[in-house]
Amino acid sequence: MKVTRRNRLQLRIQNFIFTILVLVIVGLLAWLSIHYKLQSDWTMDNRHTLSEMSQQTLEQLSDPIEITAYIGEIDEVRLFIKELVSHYQQHKTDLSLTFIDPDTVPSEVKQLGVSEGELIIHYQARSEHVQQLDEESLTTALQRVARTETHYVVFLEGHGERNPHGVANHDLGDWGAQLEARGFKVQSFNFTQTTQVPNNTRVLVIANPQVKLLEIEVQAINHYLTQGGNLLWLLDPEEPLLGLEPIAEKLGLAIEPGIIVSASAADQLYGVQHPTQLVLAPNNYRQDHPITEKLNNLTLFPQACGLTVDLSSDIWDVSPILTTHSQTWSETGETFEYDEKQDILGPLDIGFTLTRVAEEGEDKEQRIVLIGDGDFLSNTFIENGGNLDLGIKIINWLAREDIFVSIPAKIPSDASLELSSMTVGILGLLFLIILPLGLISAGVIIWLQRRKA
Repeated sequence: MKVTRRNRLQLRIQNFIFTILVLVIVGLLAWLSIHYKLQSDWTMDNRHTLSEMSQQTLEQLSDPIEITAYIGEIDEVRLFIKELVSHYQQHKTDLSLTFIDPDTVPSEVKQLGVSEGELIIHYQARSEHVQQLDEESLTTALQRVARTETHYVVFLEGHGERNPHGVANHDLGDWGAQLEARGFKVQSFNFTQTTQVPNNTRVLVIANPQVKLLEIEVQAINHYLTQGGNLLWLLDPEEPLLGLEPIAEKLGLAIEPGIIVSASAADQLYGVQHPTQLVLAPNNYRQDHPITEKLNNLTLFPQACGLTVDLSSDIWDVSPILTTHSQTWSETGETFEYDEKQDILGPLDIGFTLTRVAEEGEDKEQRIVLIGDGDFLSNTFIENGGNLDLGIKIINWLAREDIFVSIPAKIPSDASLELSSMTVGILGLLFLIILPLGLISAGVIIWLQRRKA
């Protein structure tokens, strides 16, 4: 092809137009990147995406939210806070973030009692402090400001019950702390201080008493239930009711003899160390009940007993919510072997809810939860699987905080890597012996070939 002046001009024009088009495309892409944000979270469990729990919490907050971060000119921390809050702003546009250097407002810092790196959430006339910078802490604080009234979760004490502020393995201190972090007021009371259940009680918890209650104490609890009070009753296997028989009769409750034993080989895959440690999977939960319908994690019940409640009651609407699998039985003997003559074959119910319209007082639904195991919420076992999630859901439902019942805790399933001893041995053999020997052999072979050449 003959190159002429005209061809050179056309080529220059084409190159010029191409360059202009490239610059226009780059400019459009830059404009789109500023005005629109597209991101994808490929991590397991969507760890870097705002959890369903947080999204549902934001849906309950209709008014604007103001977050104030008291942090100095530390770019890394400020960027982290901006990134964290931006996840919330994607779902709530009227959520604002303001940074204040605490060194510039010492009187305000002293008055509010804030420290470096602390956040304060302002919603309506309420505020909450956040000291730990993560989604769980921020969402929990949002839940607290969303509550319009104070709910008291009152634990019966004075009879050897589990302590909601205790640190012993069998106590419920960790669970109590989690309830307080979510805006509940956790208190203990005994009948030496008052002759009746406190009037401000939103939920009464009876957690495995070890000493028999007096008749006057049982009458006070019975009166509380008659008035429409909500109750969580934790029961242990092979232990007497210790004076609470009238309460059990009122609820139509009976405890199966013995302790539940599991013969499922699958339980051992979950790290179960003893036959009495019972693992429940999502298919063991009642899927149409608010407490368990979105409970997707395994739960561990160390020592459980089967419960029966009169399903034909004219007073209560009864729902079993936790049921064991078919490879369980209630062991009544001394050995963990099923005896069809005396043991009770599963599936067995270990959790019930009872509801009714209160006979007296406010015209609201009275709610009761019965669980045939108190250990699952103890300090030793509460961090196992979905135990904490279940415990929080139970209290939210009993307190009639239905907007929070279906909010699940976000637990990453790939946070740790567990390898069997055989796998560790194979990897060690591969990387410490086979691979080095292979590299050395390859080097020797190449050296011999070059030497011959």
